[in-house]
Amino acid sequence: MSNFNEEAIAKAKQAKSVEELLTLAKESGVEMTAEQAQEYYTQLNPKSGELADDELDNVAGGGCYSANGQLVVTLGYSCDLWVCKGCGGTELSPFLELSGQFSTGCKNCGSSNNCANCRYHVWKGASEICTNPSNNQ
Repeated sequence: MSNFNEEAIAKAKQAKSVEELLTLAKESGVEMTAEQAQEYYTQLNPKSGELADDELDNVAGGGCYSANGQLVVTLGYSCDLWVCKGCGGTELSPFLELSGQFSTGCKNCGSSNNCANCRYHVWKGASEICTNPSNNQ
């Protein structure tokens, strides 16, 4: 980043993405490749060790989207688009689990309404994928 003066470095630190950093470099007359921009951006924006809200959601029963737009789900994820894999039911009713905890499950057959019991759940390698078109980006 030796081509940047202190003012440009201050602006570069405010860039929200590698693309913004590349645009700033171009506007400042500095030649920079995408790889260099990625390296500089990483140096200017080191990870703090804290998870962003969307990253935290993915770890704590959330879902995230893969590169092809499919929803990748994690343990504990739930949605309003659940369809029972066993009977095709969509209505839920509360029930008491053997552990003494209340949960919800299919009103028709009693299957719990987790992703593994959903018609749209598939495994791709080690990832759980939701194939419901309404859940894809």
